[in-house]
Amino acid sequence: SVVGRRVLRSYAGSMSFIAGLISPLRPFLSCLWAALSSKNEPEGKTRVKFDRGLIHTKRLKGALELFAAFFHAESGGLLREYRPRTLCNVFIATDASPWGYGGVLVVNDRIVDYFMDVVSSEDLSKFDARVGESAFMTLWEAMALLMAFRAWLTRFPLGLAVRVKSDSRGALGAILKLCSPSPLLNTVVREIPLDLSSGSYDISVLEHIPGVTNFFPDALSLLPQCPYPTPYPVSLYT
Repeated sequence: SVVGRRVLRSYAGSMSFIAGLISPLRPFLSCLWAALSSKNEPEGKTRVKFDRGLIHTKRLKGALELFAAFFHAESGGLLREYRPRTLCNVFIATDASPWGYGGVLVVNDRIVDYFMDVVSSEDLSKFDARVGESAFMTLWEAMALLMAFRAWLTRFPLGLAVRVKSDSRGALGAILKLCSPSPLLNTVVREIPLDLSSGSYDISVLEHIPGVTNFFPDALSLLPQCPYPTPYPVSLYT
C-alpha cells in the first residue's frame, strides 16, 4: 500500500508542531522526513524509481507504531507536570567499549550495584555493526545509558535528582535533545521517550566527565575484550 506525499507532509508538519510542545516525540519524526526527502524507494539492496507522488507505507510503519505506543502510554490524555527537584547523593556512571557495556550505581559515595554485558550478536545484527570496531562507540555508549536507565532509574521516585554520568558527549547530547542526526543512534534514543511517557523514570541531570575519571564503568565494559581482557576492578567488592 502507498500514501500520498502531500498527505504525509501535512501529517509530518502537524506532528512536528506537536513535538515542539511535547519534546519526547521528536525522535519519532526522523523517518517521516527521511521518507519525504527521498525520491527513490528501497528494494532489497538496490534502489528503484518510484512514483514521486507516492510513498510505500512499509517505510512508515515503524514510526507510526512508535507514535501509537507513545500516545497509548498516556492514559487520560497528555499531562505536563513540574516536579520539585530533590537533591540526593546518588549517581549513575556508564561506559562502553567496542566489546561491551559497563555501569555502576553509587549511593552515598559507595558502589551498591553494577552491571557488565557484552555487545551481543543481536546488537551487531540489528545495527549491522562489527564487534571490536570503534566506529560504533557512540551507539554503544547510548546503549549503556539506556540499560542503566531501565535498571536503576526505575528504583527512584520521580523528581529525585539522580546524576547520570558518561564520558560520551555524543550519547549525552542525543539523549538531552531526544533525537540525533544518526539513524542508528536515533533507534536507541527513541526508546527513552516511550519510557518517559509511561512514567517509568525521570532524567534530571546529565553530566559529562573525562574518560580517565570513569574508571570502574570503563573497566567493566572492557571485561569482554578479546584476546586480552582488562583485569576486574577488585575494589568493587570493597
